[in-house]
Amino acid sequence: TCRKLALWTNASADDDGCAVFWRVSTLVAEQIEFLPFQDVIKKYSGAVRVTLRRRCDGASFCVVCTHLSSGDKAADEAARLCELEARAPEAPSLLDWLAQSVAAMPTLFCLDANSSPERTEERTVWKVLRGLPGVHSVWDDAFDPDGTNRGSSHPVTTNKMRGPLSDQPAKIGQHAYGLIDHIFFSKPFALRRHACRPTMYASQAAACTSLLPSLGVPSDHTPVIVDLALPRRSRHTWLALAAAAVAVAVVVAVARPH
Repeated sequence: TCRKLALWTNASADDDGCAVFWRVSTLVAEQIEFLPFQDVIKKYSGAVRVTLRRRCDGASFCVVCTHLSSGDKAADEAARLCELEARAPEAPSLLDWLAQSVAAMPTLFCLDANSSPERTEERTVWKVLRGLPGVHSVWDDAFDPDGTNRGSSHPVTTNKMRGPLSDQPAKIGQHAYGLIDHIFFSKPFALRRHACRPTMYASQAAACTSLLPSLGVPSDHTPVIVDLALPRRSRHTWLALAAAAVAVAVVVAVARPH
C-alpha cells in the first residue's frame, strides 16, 4: 500500500521498508504506530512501533523497527546519528521514541543500522543505542558498550561486493563487510540463544570466498534470529490488578452522587 501511494520523484531511489510480523495465535496487536524522521538532506525515512500483548498471560511489550541510511564515511555515521536524534515539529526523535518505549514496557529494537560497533568515531550509533539506560544487545557477548571487541568472536551480518551491473556505480568493487544488523532489548527480556548461528570468518580476506547473496542466503544480509525470554506475569500480578480494579470501582460507587 505504501508503495502504491508513494510519490516517485527519483526512479533510482531506494524504497527499502521495515515491518513487524507476529504470530496471531500467540500475540495480539494493541497499537501500531509510525514515526517519520529526516536525514541530513531532509529525505524522510520511518520507524514502526507495535505494542503486542501475549495471550497466555496478558504481558505487553513493544517492538520498534527501522532502517538507517548507508555509507562508510564519518559523514555517513553523522547522518545516521542525525536520523536517530533529529526532532520534527511536535514530534519526538527516534531516540526519544525508543526511550519512551523502554520506560513504559519491555522493548525490542530491531534495525539495519548500516553501522558496526567497531566504528572509531567518538559518537557512533552503537555507542548511543547501547548507552541507553537498561538497554542490551544480542551482540553483547562479542562487543562492549564502547564498541571494543571482546576477542572471543567477531560476527558479521553483511558480506557483499557489488558487481559491474550495480545501480550504485560508486560502490562497485567495494567490499561491504561488518556487523550492521542489530536487536537491542530492555529488561525483563533476556537473551537465551542465537537460534541462527552468527556468521564468522577467519578474516575479511577469507570472507571474499563466500560473498552474499548465495544459494544458502539469498540476501546481502545474514538473518539475525534469536530466542528471547519474557517472564510470565505471575498470578500475584493478576490478583493485584483485580484488587486495584475493585478498589477503583468502590471509590467510584462511593463518590457517585445520589
